[in-house]
Amino acid sequence: MSCKPVLSAHKLGKAYRLYRKPQDRLKHMLLGPLGREYGKAFWALRGVSFDLCPGEMLAVIGKNGSGKSTLLQILAGTLKPTEGTLEVQGRIAALLELGSGFHPEFTGRENIFINGAILGLSRREMEERVDDIIAFADIGEFIDQPVKYYSSGMFVRLAFAVTTGLSPDILLVDEALAVGDIFFKQKCYRRLEQLLDAGTAVVLVTHNMGDVEMFAHKAILLSNGEVYYQGEPSEAVRLYFLLEQQEQEARIAEALKKKQGKEKPQSEELTAGDGEWPQLFPVPEDKQVLSGKAVCTGVLITDAEGRPKQVFRNGDEMHVYYEFEVLEDITIPVGGISIRNARDVLVHGKTVLETDTRVPPLVEKGSKLRFHQRVSLEVGPGEYSLEVGLAEILPGMYEQRSFASPQELRNGLARLCHVPEAGQFVVVPRPQGTPAVMTHRGLCNLPGTLELQVVSPSQDGEREREIE
Repeated sequence: MSCKPVLSAHKLGKAYRLYRKPQDRLKHMLLGPLGREYGKAFWALRGVSFDLCPGEMLAVIGKNGSGKSTLLQILAGTLKPTEGTLEVQGRIAALLELGSGFHPEFTGRENIFINGAILGLSRREMEERVDDIIAFADIGEFIDQPVKYYSSGMFVRLAFAVTTGLSPDILLVDEALAVGDIFFKQKCYRRLEQLLDAGTAVVLVTHNMGDVEMFAHKAILLSNGEVYYQGEPSEAVRLYFLLEQQEQEARIAEALKKKQGKEKPQSEELTAGDGEWPQLFPVPEDKQVLSGKAVCTGVLITDAEGRPKQVFRNGDEMHVYYEFEVLEDITIPVGGISIRNARDVLVHGKTVLETDTRVPPLVEKGSKLRFHQRVSLEVGPGEYSLEVGLAEILPGMYEQRSFASPQELRNGLARLCHVPEAGQFVVVPRPQGTPAVMTHRGLCNLPGTLELQVVSPSQDGEREREIE
């Protein structure tokens, strides 16, 4: 479907000059026009082209230093590109950093009118919008206090409320959705959907891959200032994670060198014995995301008795068997599963890191890794998909897993093999019985208890007399 783009970029690039000595900067300014050059050019961004139509969201992702913020500043007009052209049709609003566009000595209310004037709105138009903006920000009496006294949370609330409340034709957002409490985030997501439905074009820079897959219509993955991939958001996210693991491979390779030649620990609990291992269903390699260091050889879903099964009742126990062949020596193996519902929402995910499973410090090439996980299906009726995966982690990070944040653990993993469509199953209600046909309402069952007390009218009267 064709459209008239409101934002068109053609081969945008931004270069900075790096100098070995401070005086080289002055020499280049004076002698550069005469053909004498000092220092060298560093391209923070180069060769970025795209068209964005009304109602579309473009997600820009990449590791830190890949050029995302540089691109956003060029789009906002706060940075002039070294090369390329940019065409903007309509009013553009940007939420680039904390408190940008706010004068610290003015009140929040005054800053709202200032931002409106910058975007070309009249005083009357702003008076029609100001109440809605203040209500969305929800910072109470602080709206009439100088913003220099605001907390970071108040800054974000007001900045997001102002930027999105002025009905821009193009909205630029840099990680703003990652700040604030959950209730404010929910308001932001609802506002974002409303803007897209109303025809606002959005460029979102984020590290939240869930936002990319949920909202974006197209995506650009940047690496070292250049476009590594441009197209479908789901494919961009997949490549983002593959790029992320390259940072780990050098450190993991170094750790392997230190392990080589040392006596490898043996453990009966980690060594396969004569116990039964079921016949797994093979997984074609074209259904796997591979790094070259491991491959999934099979997956099987069974019930508690070991019978292959795809239909379970609410509360049943599901068993998942999966196996990998190790193609190169790897460090501590991290295997796990993920379960998603029909709306692609992650319902459950668990690896050896969350289960405290014993793991070997080194797995040799040619070995097979066999995993067996039990899952109590305390989930609502519906269709579910199963993912399995294998990663490796450095011993130092594994030993600190009790203290590391989830983000640190995720960054410390090098993904070796991922099977996004490892299997599927269906959950149905239980047969009529005790206590009910469902163990819970909603998506999943959270551990907890429920207690009830009955206070009779006579007991209430006795308590009142005791108080008197």
